[in-house]
Amino acid sequence: MSRHQFKPTEDQRFIVRTLAGQGMRQTDIAALMLNPHSGKPITDKTLREHFRYELDAGKAAAVSDLTEKAHQIALNDARGPEQVRMLIFLLKTQGRFSEERFTDEAPGNEARAESRDDARARLFGRLCAIADRAG
Repeated sequence: MSRHQFKPTEDQRFIVRTLAGQGMRQTDIAALMLNPHSGKPITDKTLREHFRYELDAGKAAAVSDLTEKAHQIALNDARGPEQVRMLIFLLKTQGRFSEERFTDEAPGNEARAESRDDARARLFGRLCAIADRAG
């Protein structure tokens, strides 16, 4: 019996992008994707091979949405402390944001890294001040 090449559908691509953006592990995403020819879940390798863009783009889109929300909250302090704390948590865990200073290893990126650090520090400072005032 010949093996059929897995061909992802647009619905599967959307699901993978959404789940990757929500932080679900690739092993768990693969378990949810069924191969229509075998009726069995695809392997992690098949997931990465056929859904590489969706895995990368889903995470990037989610971090982008969180960053946009952080800016909205920083500019409008009419939010509760729980929401602000959760937003800070998500930015730290999913967006690799940090309150600590860091520098890029690549030569010539020192000035850009400093300005990025300053912007992040201002954003976190504002979010923490909102959380303190609200609760």
